[in-house]
Amino acid sequence: MRFRSGCLVACVALSTVSGCHAPGDAARSVTAVTTVQTSLDSCNALVWPATGQDTGGQTGASRKAAGLTSTVHAFRLFSLFVPDSAEITGTDSGLGGPSLAWPGCSGCRFGVSIQGDSGVGLEARIARIIAAQRMIDSINRDPHTVVHEFDEIDGPPQPIGRGYLIDNDCGDCAAMSLLFGRPGYIATIGLGGDDDVPDLGRHLCEMTVIGKTFEWRP
Repeated sequence: MRFRSGCLVACVALSTVSGCHAPGDAARSVTAVTTVQTSLDSCNALVWPATGQDTGGQTGASRKAAGLTSTVHAFRLFSLFVPDSAEITGTDSGLGGPSLAWPGCSGCRFGVSIQGDSGVGLEARIARIIAAQRMIDSINRDPHTVVHEFDEIDGPPQPIGRGYLIDNDCGDCAAMSLLFGRPGYIATIGLGGDDDVPDLGRHLCEMTVIGKTFEWRP
């Protein structure tokens, strides 16, 4: 879907958060905090394509909400910047992970899942995803194909330094994943929302910025 693909490009361009490898649970560097805030402010500054039902005839910049601020939170296996106005839901026990009720967007979804890698590391998983989509593309390009396959991803996975950003094919919704790996574990951050969510592009940009601040704890 064109809206999601355009948003993915914008999110990657804006979300220039680099990994900050401070030991243990030490506070992230001033540079990292500033970079996160700048990226969040950039998401808010853009005039995104109007989505969903407008209220009061307002569109684009006139509907722009106040920018988010965020603080580092230490969870069981990882740390993550969390918007100060976001409610942390779900549990952080075992290999599970928390979810965030995204500020100003009841139709948005943001959740972290930690799983054992079953001997298949991050790069191998990305290779499998690419191979699966190539097979689907081959079937759909075959002139003898009668029933076409649904895509698994829209465009190739995007490297983001320590992980990958994936635009999952979702029909009438936006669904992205951020994947991070370490020996024995895979972390998946799922984010998205229905296409009729107002200002979905801005929220996806914000969620991508926050998702990229994921750091494994020692």
